[in-house]
Amino acid sequence: MKTFLANKIGIDAATISKNDIIEWLDAGKISLSTSMQVQNFINNVESYLYNPFAEKQPMYMVYQEAEDIVQN
Repeated sequence: MKTFLANKIGIDAATISKNDIIEWLDAGKISLSTSMQVQNFINNVESYLYNPFAEKQPMYMVYQEAEDIVQN
């Protein structure tokens, strides 16, 4: 997802941050609904990565969620 968004925004995927993505979303480049989906997705992924107690979804479901957001 970060690589896809980095390409859309025009920022190197290795250096893109959550704040870069949120700023781009807030600039109104996409719908509010999609913006909220992306932000929630990023928050969920970060929770899975950094919180050992977070309820984790199977990876195929995470990939499917990302694919659904990108296709909208």
